Amino acid sequence: MAKDLASSGPDVTFTWSPDGLDIHIPEDRLTMDMAMKLEQTLKRILGAGES
Repeated sequence: MAKDLASSGPDVTFTWSPDGLDIHIPEDRLTMDMAMKLEQTLKRILGAGES
């Protein structure tokens, strides 16, 4: 999904730095469904909700 977003246009950016990941997706490109999928993916990757 991240690759699809990154290739969808120059206004979508993913920037890695020592401080972390910065994702910029303009509102007109982000649907509610995509936002929920992105949130679920990030939580899974980051291990959120694990005990």
